[in-house]
Amino acid sequence: MKSAVSILALLTMFGGLTPARAEIVPGPVPPPKNQALARDVMAELIAIKSIHEAGTAAVAAAIAARLRAGGFSDSELTVVGDPKFPKQVNVVVRLRGKGAGKPVLWIGHEDVVDARPEDWTLPPFKLTEKDGYFYGRGSADMKNADAAMLASMVRLKAEGFVPDRDIIAAFTADEEVGLEQDGVDWLLHHRPDLVDAGLIINPDNNSGEIDNGRRTSMDVETSQKTYVTFVLEVTNRGGHSSEPRPDNAIYALAQGLVRRPLSISPLLLSGLMIRPASTRSRRLCSSQSTPSCSRPTSSSAVKAAMMSRSGTKPSAFRRTILASMAASAFFMSADPRP
Repeated sequence: MKSAVSILALLTMFGGLTPARAEIVPGPVPPPKNQALARDVMAELIAIKSIHEAGTAAVAAAIAARLRAGGFSDSELTVVGDPKFPKQVNVVVRLRGKGAGKPVLWIGHEDVVDARPEDWTLPPFKLTEKDGYFYGRGSADMKNADAAMLASMVRLKAEGFVPDRDIIAAFTADEEVGLEQDGVDWLLHHRPDLVDAGLIINPDNNSGEIDNGRRTSMDVETSQKTYVTFVLEVTNRGGHSSEPRPDNAIYALAQGLVRRPLSISPLLLSGLMIRPASTRSRRLCSSQSTPSCSRPTSSSAVKAAMMSRSGTKPSAFRRTILASMAASAFFMSADPRP
């Protein structure tokens, strides 16, 4: 519940958008009833297998039903998607404000990557709470944040809160795998009236750390990795496996891949990342008395600390190159050819 509670509090905090120089004091965590709603919604969404092949229509229907039950009218709620992809559905809800500025837009994708039960120690499409942690596909990416967004909108509506500007929450389709519809892009090009905003917040980073009930950090991404796909193809005349060729295409491709194994570049940090990382390390260390807890201040020290911290993913701040998919012969007895 830690991440959901933090996002709930952050959404409430940004409702009015205080001036940039004003001191922003975190508000209290949401009341127990609203926390329970967030948990129930997360459990409901995780139970829906919204992988690419199934689409997000079922998740969208569940979200829309919860919002309607929370008091949002059809004039404030839109369920929409590209007609060419009826399984991929978006939900956009708006809490109307005083019109003092352009809206704040929160976005969260509804789909998840597939998960095979045999690969999991717990059921992937069922929320399990164990030893203080939540398990289930989407409990971190990002049905937890979707639930927090939804519960926050319902709470603000129920309390009669009127922000300085509109608050919009967009639950979007097909982010993880297919990108056939790409809900955010489709809304921008086909329904900009729903998502035109002055500030966009995407809580997909799973930030909001709480240590023994004390908030320690709320990380903000300044940039994100994207990808480039290269296709390597090796062909020859092919043949039958009973008379194998010496220049087997699979072996040739494999030998080429071995020459370029998994590649990870040196750590890459921009100036925008050095100071926050240093501040975060100091805050984390303030609650620890161990001598090994460092408090880096320089760029080199931050890099060294991040490389040594066991929780930091090696690829998080690096360029990576790897082979991810392969295909070859269309029949077991065939010597591979195009």
